Amino acid sequence: MSEKIKIIKIVFLATALLFLFSCSEKFLDTEPRGVLSVENYYQTDDESMAGTLACYDLVQDQQFGIWGGSYLVRNTLSDEVITGGGGRGDQPGYEELNEYRFGPNNPFVTAVYAGCYRIINRCNTIIHYVEPNTESKKINIAEAKCLRALANFELVALWGEYASLVLKLLDPDEYQVAPPEGGEQAFWDAIEEDLQAAIADLPLKSEYALKDKYRVSKGFAQALLGKAYLYQGRYQEAAQMFEEVINSGEYSLIPVETVDDMRDIFRIPQEFGDESLFEVSYTNTTNKDWGSFNWGNNRLNESNINWQLCGPRSDYFIGIENIGMRIGWGFLYPTPNLASVYEEEEGYSGIRYRAFIMSEDTLIAYGVQPTNAAGDYPYGYAGYIRLKYGTWESETGGPVAELNYGTNYRYMRYADVLLMAAEANLFSGNSSKATMYINQVRERASLDPVSQVDFDTIVKERQMELAFEGWRYLDLMRWLKNGKMEVDQVKNILDAVIDKIDELKTKYPQLQYVNRQPWDPRYKLLPIPEQEISVNLKAGRNPDYEQ
Repeated sequence: MSEKIKIIKIVFLATALLFLFSCSEKFLDTEPRGVLSVENYYQTDDESMAGTLACYDLVQDQQFGIWGGSYLVRNTLSDEVITGGGGRGDQPGYEELNEYRFGPNNPFVTAVYAGCYRIINRCNTIIHYVEPNTESKKINIAEAKCLRALANFELVALWGEYASLVLKLLDPDEYQVAPPEGGEQAFWDAIEEDLQAAIADLPLKSEYALKDKYRVSKGFAQALLGKAYLYQGRYQEAAQMFEEVINSGEYSLIPVETVDDMRDIFRIPQEFGDESLFEVSYTNTTNKDWGSFNWGNNRLNESNINWQLCGPRSDYFIGIENIGMRIGWGFLYPTPNLASVYEEEEGYSGIRYRAFIMSEDTLIAYGVQPTNAAGDYPYGYAGYIRLKYGTWESETGGPVAELNYGTNYRYMRYADVLLMAAEANLFSGNSSKATMYINQVRERASLDPVSQVDFDTIVKERQMELAFEGWRYLDLMRWLKNGKMEVDQVKNILDAVIDKIDELKTKYPQLQYVNRQPWDPRYKLLPIPEQEISVNLKAGRNPDYEQ
């Protein structure tokens, strides 16, 4: 019986093979049904819009991937935060960045670098395949060019002349891409060209329906172009571009008296408000739990896990619910250096001080115990917690609150535009206008106006207004590059964190394990990741990181 079955199997296999190899060439060449090739897609407005939405999806992932993203990298490099976490070694990659001990193998440097090119590739797909034969498609192409400029801006700001510039879809034999012959200037030229094209076709923010407010607008493209000019030291052109944004009437500072507290400007009810030029969007209605949350690929999650990452550490801060917050995982505690700037410039009752950070004394006054049950302080805590972009109970959803934060990240605010406009005007010789713009920001914070703005005023106002928004380190590096600060000045600012930590080790013993090293000028740009160098034989190499 078994022999017969064996014979039947052999006959069946032979017949199947005969059928396979006797198939006609026509049969083998038949295209699969129900599948669209990329060449045949993007024909309709809806298809074009779907493709453009996919670009925003990668911008979302780039800023806040699982444990990673540009936002966290830019913050940990600064003097605003201490890495923190559950203990030493919780996230070694962020400790390396925060303590100036990183190199080409840092996983978060690698992730952000790759993320920029994922955005660029997806934008290049839209630019290549979408025909500008309808108004909707023209806008989609303009959005793609603006988002490509955003990705290239982060590349050139963080990696400079050593990054590769990709301005078209690449064939497989073109994947080896060298840095551009024009160096850093080639990046700025490409950014300028993309943004000027985008400005011509993008709608104003007010022309978008509410459901489309997440999309980039003409005002954001203009402000990003002004920022690109500012980073190059082209102050007159930057001032002119910021002036167009300011005079558009599309944006304004949200008065503090219209919200309960200035920190509310960064919470869900104020999303896409008058002060916002561009936000990276998240939602608290995805209903993720520990089983359904996708830990390997944040692009399948629409909530913002990184606010949970940066909340006050669980098992500590007993009674945190008294201030409306939830416990988190303990990363990015404020440095005492940042707190002291508020205390010295605004006083302990300052609007921004009270809105952005909370001191231990204030925590205790609200009935919050900043230790665990044994009386031990959390690792990385230096007497302050962060309120801006905090783990607010009202910002998250169920069934597992830790996994469903929906707070948007304000990538660019009108306050930032005013401060950049003040800087551009100061350095292009219009100090009266610079003073006017600085004072608008100060007035909202209930501070007395300055009679004459200077560079130190701009440095402090940017630090106090934009804390925890991810721009402090890039500000310091561009001021160094453009000759507005000396190496020793930058070094003193960043190394002051070491002294403050040393002062506080007796009160907060866990700080003794923080290993922040003196800042070295080689860190003014990030290294090209070793992973990129290993697969791209033409990749640039930052000589400052060569052994």
